[in-house]
Amino acid sequence: MENLFSNQNVEETVAGGKKFIYPGIYDEITISSVVAGASKTKQTPYIGIKMHSKEGGEANGKEFQFYMSEKAYKMSKTKIKHIATKVNTLEAFEAIEATDIQDYATKLSAILTGRKLRMKFTGSQYENAQGDIKDAANIGLPEFAEATQAGAKYPPVAKEDSKLTYDENNSYDFEKLNVTPTNEANVEATENDDPFAQQQA
Repeated sequence: MENLFSNQNVEETVAGGKKFIYPGIYDEITISSVVAGASKTKQTPYIGIKMHSKEGGEANGKEFQFYMSEKAYKMSKTKIKHIATKVNTLEAFEAIEATDIQDYATKLSAILTGRKLRMKFTGSQYENAQGDIKDAANIGLPEFAEATQAGAKYPPVAKEDSKLTYDENNSYDFEKLNVTPTNEANVEATENDDPFAQQQA
């Protein structure tokens, strides 16, 4: 029998299951880093913005990829701007002129890394290699972010005044995996905001 008064093998858990980023609204999200990358399959360039929740800390953050292909870059920049103006000024964002994607990531990092904001993450379900259905957090269309600290283009929004909403039963907020009557997972092809967002980078 386990000794109730021993501190050996104590597991640390986080209330509400928010150690990692899941679909929903987070009152405090911190931008950990901004990097340049490319998908493994098609080598599509992207800007990767890693974020973490207050509860999870940087070690449990997630990188969200904003693809910079000809088809995707306009939407990607719209989303990045939406984030940037909640943590910094419009002037700081518009002042960025880069020579390549690495330079662009470096300059974005200078105005984003370490900043905090409130964010809504949409969700989608997927089937992993073991056949389990899992939920993934994604970044949808603006409006999905609010300022929480002074110094940004937009003034801080108190938690009780937040206009962000999330409804798991709304397909725009949470896309469930279609399952056939035989319980075989069937993913329907849909047009995505970022054409390469479903690729494994």
